[in-house]
Amino acid sequence: MITHWDRVTLETRISDAAARRRHAGGSPDENEIAAYATALSGAAGRGTALVLGMTPELRRLALLHFSRVVSIDNNPEAILLYRDWVDAAERAREEIVESDWMALPLPGSGTVDAVLGDGVFGNFSHLGGHRGLLGAIWRTLAPAGCFVTRHALIPDGFDPGPYRAEALIEQFRAGRIDEAEFGFGMRIVGHYRDCYDRGSFLLDNQTVFKRCENAHRAGTLTAREINAIRRYVYGGRNCLLPQALWEELLRECGFEFRIVPCTGKAWYAYYIVYSCRPVGRGTG
Repeated sequence: MITHWDRVTLETRISDAAARRRHAGGSPDENEIAAYATALSGAAGRGTALVLGMTPELRRLALLHFSRVVSIDNNPEAILLYRDWVDAAERAREEIVESDWMALPLPGSGTVDAVLGDGVFGNFSHLGGHRGLLGAIWRTLAPAGCFVTRHALIPDGFDPGPYRAEALIEQFRAGRIDEAEFGFGMRIVGHYRDCYDRGSFLLDNQTVFKRCENAHRAGTLTAREINAIRRYVYGGRNCLLPQALWEELLRECGFEFRIVPCTGKAWYAYYIVYSCRPVGRGTG
């Protein structure tokens, strides 16, 4: 698993620490949280939900719909930073576990009714990691359980032209996209042609941000623009699978799935909410 989530990187995602808000795009916004809630239809209102990572928005959603929540992360910095980002009255129903996701199912914990994740598969550098985690989630879910994830990928029929850096700059300056759409887009798809390896499926974020900083120094990015991009800084690589390959892996690993669509923001086209249910599980 790729691990570049240090304290500084985590803190850049925060838009308002006092209000416990994070920048949209890098974190699910209200439309995406509504999509998660829709995806959970039939599984919520009972039992236990497992959250992969310390994503506050997902932990709050899980606490709203389930009687017990287990949040698991192997990064002590993330646990320390976000531990208290849920209501104090709800914390008694949440257990935070410092562990690797590949350790699922947790010893003695039994199955759970839902597993929630946000961008978790982008942390793997190869398909083996995707298969391993999908297998662990499948074994962790109850037969009628649901796995919901917001997943970054290269969508079917992707045309990089409208998403290239120059196009995003033009759209932003014309007021057609907002700061989140611009900054997040510059990181994920703005340098697709030069910084994304279509053989390994890896996005070289270090090179992406180096190019953006160089552009700012050269005067082709304004202070407002580079600040919007810096909100999503990341020093490692992300795995962005083609959509067809991701969906093939889901089927291969025993899931049936549907996409829960969101409308209104540019990144919804390449950061998609999936509702997945295990097949081939006995109910006895």
